[in-house]
Amino acid sequence: MPDPAFRKLFTETETTLWASTEQVGSRARRRTARQVAAVAGIVGVGLVSGGVAVARVTAGPPQTPAPAPAATAPAPPPRLPWSTPTAAPLPGRSSGPSAPARIPGVIHKPVPDGGSLVPLLEPADAGPGYVSDSSGAAGDWGFEVAASALGCAQGFRPDTLLEATQALRKGRSSVLQRTSRFTAGGAAAYLDGVRQRVAACEPAPGRSVRVASRDFAGDESLLVVFRSGDRRPTRLVLVSSGDVLTEISAPELPEEGIRELGGKAAARM
Repeated sequence: MPDPAFRKLFTETETTLWASTEQVGSRARRRTARQVAAVAGIVGVGLVSGGVAVARVTAGPPQTPAPAPAATAPAPPPRLPWSTPTAAPLPGRSSGPSAPARIPGVIHKPVPDGGSLVPLLEPADAGPGYVSDSSGAAGDWGFEVAASALGCAQGFRPDTLLEATQALRKGRSSVLQRTSRFTAGGAAAYLDGVRQRVAACEPAPGRSVRVASRDFAGDESLLVVFRSGDRRPTRLVLVSSGDVLTEISAPELPEEGIRELGGKAAARM
């Protein structure tokens, strides 16, 4: 007797409708076409992805922007038709003002704005045998020094534009001179102050100062005599002419002799 399971399989297969050979072949061809299309699609996607990757690889590294050009100095402005070039100084010449000539035996004080030489006495003005001493009028002398020694009040001396000193000597005799050129009105203002200071000075007992003579030369002149005990008196002549003031000391000369020198100095001013 046949097995029940075999009989059931036989019964089911007996009633099953089998596809014909043409139907089976057609199904196989359609299945194969679907598989080829799927593979082609996968390959196409791969090729596109690869193309992008290749494009990215072969594109090369990003280019670095070129640096900006360095700034250059601006060109000088064009010379205008009316501009005048500065001329270079000639060799051996100075572009500044020329200095006044030097006189042997005369000490000149430098001044900011130059100026002409101030007038001085000549050796012959002092008398026969006097010569110019190359050492100049060295030492402390003059009205300011003598007034300070007696305790007189100090005064104001205007600024000088030019000043020169000299010494004329004959043996042991000497004539000292200092000539100054002041700013406008300075000489007259200084002499006014000298007169006032002499009048107000009250030296200690045994000392004195006075104006022994005035207005004997130039625009204005003073002969001031200082005395200190038994010492030889100090005589000073101050003479102004315009803005020039000269001061003369001649210890060995009497009052008449030093006044005469003041007149000669005024004539040269």
